[in-house]
Amino acid sequence: MKKLKLCTFLFAAAALLSGCGGRDTKTINIAVTGSPEEYSEYFEQGIKEAYEDVCSEYKDSGFDIKLEFYDDLDNYETGAEITENLVNDSSVTAIIGSSSPDICENQIYNTDKAGKILVCPHWVYDKTMEEGKYDKVFYLNYSGKNTGYVMRKMAECVSAKKWALCYADDKISMDEIKYFLSSGNTEGAQVVDSVKINTLMSDFDRISDRWRLLGVEGVVLIPYDDEGFDILYRLKKTMPKLCVISDSCLDDNEEIKTHLQDFENVCFVDRFNLNTISSHKLKDNLVYDTWQVHGYNTFRIIVDTAVENNTDSCEEIAAALHKNGYSGEFENFKFSENGSPVYDEFFCYGINNGYVEEYVVSSDEAEESGLKEISADNVKFNRYSAYLQEAPLQTEQENTQGQNAQN
Repeated sequence: MKKLKLCTFLFAAAALLSGCGGRDTKTINIAVTGSPEEYSEYFEQGIKEAYEDVCSEYKDSGFDIKLEFYDDLDNYETGAEITENLVNDSSVTAIIGSSSPDICENQIYNTDKAGKILVCPHWVYDKTMEEGKYDKVFYLNYSGKNTGYVMRKMAECVSAKKWALCYADDKISMDEIKYFLSSGNTEGAQVVDSVKINTLMSDFDRISDRWRLLGVEGVVLIPYDDEGFDILYRLKKTMPKLCVISDSCLDDNEEIKTHLQDFENVCFVDRFNLNTISSHKLKDNLVYDTWQVHGYNTFRIIVDTAVENNTDSCEEIAAALHKNGYSGEFENFKFSENGSPVYDEFFCYGINNGYVEEYVVSSDEAEESGLKEISADNVKFNRYSAYLQEAPLQTEQENTQGQNAQN
């Protein structure tokens, strides 16, 4: 049997051994799974910050809060072994799901059956969540259906009318494309061509020539990973006015800052809507990465719910989440019967004339459907530090003064 690889962090090594409570306390023991090589370093940073904060805030609450990291190496067999050990460990309250959707699929089936809480902050296959009723599984991300729907509504509302699809052939990308095609009408966004991303990479000149002949004005680009940036830059060099809509794969702070002109007229569907000057708990800095915030909420959703309901029972924590949802830092969650997130609206953003614009798309179950701008004015690109990791935010007054000075 392979030895499980346990990752701990030095600044809280002693605390991890003893937790952050005293004797005769309720214990909340949370295991974080996934591969640090795959998930964002900011995600782990957010979890660690949340752990420090709850240990401080709840030190007199009668709760002993514990945290351990398990590296599944992005390997299915290793992940399955870790999961089996955790679900059979009576001391474990909750598991934070793997960065691998295949490993997470196994975790969903096994943790719910074992009566453990599973919080899935990364991507999960749509089919996995649709297959059953999970009492103790909570998914904190957009589904492929959600993403495809939002991309379609974005495509219908921008100036581009003729679209090409360029996508990876993994399950999540295929779900996004499937729902892009089924969620709209041909009047708002006409799909005139479709290619797999590997085909575009191997035959770029011929396909880009074809798109120009077809009058393609927009591309839905869903890459596997970082190869999407090279494709974007080549497309923008060949077709500078091209509108591009993508999921969160192209949302990268450093790439955007370094290649700002290539991100002109690029729209992202991102799970996180951050108002970085309104946080009550993340108050030490004004600059946050979206995954940092997501990690923070992923840990606190379990601990806060347990403390608020004065329980360390998995059944009672899960019941409270189903009943009340969770209001976190910049993110709010409601859950369906099977643990899928329920959204009244979806958030996304685009880059236009060097400015970031935020948008909200009403869900298909809401009364109104479509796209509207939610920011009163365009937000200056170098002020939108939630995504771009720039200098601390200016206040609205400071920003207005700066604009007046320029004028």
